[in-house]
Amino acid sequence: MATTKSVVMLDHRSHMLAPTDQTITIDELSASKSKWTVLMEAAVEYTRIILDVCFDNHQVLVVVADETLTMLNSWEDQVGITEMVNQLGVIGPPKSEENEEEANLKTALTDSIDLGLTNSMLDVKEQLMGREPSRKMRLVCFTSIASPKEVIDTVTTYLKTEK
Repeated sequence: MATTKSVVMLDHRSHMLAPTDQTITIDELSASKSKWTVLMEAAVEYTRIILDVCFDNHQVLVVVADETLTMLNSWEDQVGITEMVNQLGVIGPPKSEENEEEANLKTALTDSIDLGLTNSMLDVKEQLMGREPSRKMRLVCFTSIASPKEVIDTVTTYLKTEK
């Protein structure tokens, strides 16, 4: 059975601190959720569904993008939901003083694609069984950019330059 890989990239730039229309209520106190909180909830839910439905033949790599790309796990060390939430807690919310110029989403996207195309242990198992590993991957980019055109243009440019 062919394996599939997903790289889940979370935008960790300072604009993710902005409030959303979603609220959380605890003991009759309400507060707006930040974009970062909503983004984390969506990423955790996506990962949970993938792991529940396709556990045996799907791998998930979770990365956080700001000035650098931080991997929460590796292809060999698959993330579980509890571990993912704990790692996101350690990383914490974006920093408000971050220099947006340094936090280049295009670089993070191309680095994420590179990570998705590296061989995993499942790829090695496929090779040992005499099968060609799949070069298919999903890049799931959780961000709040104004237009998806930047993401599409970056991925298209990457694919055109890739041999």
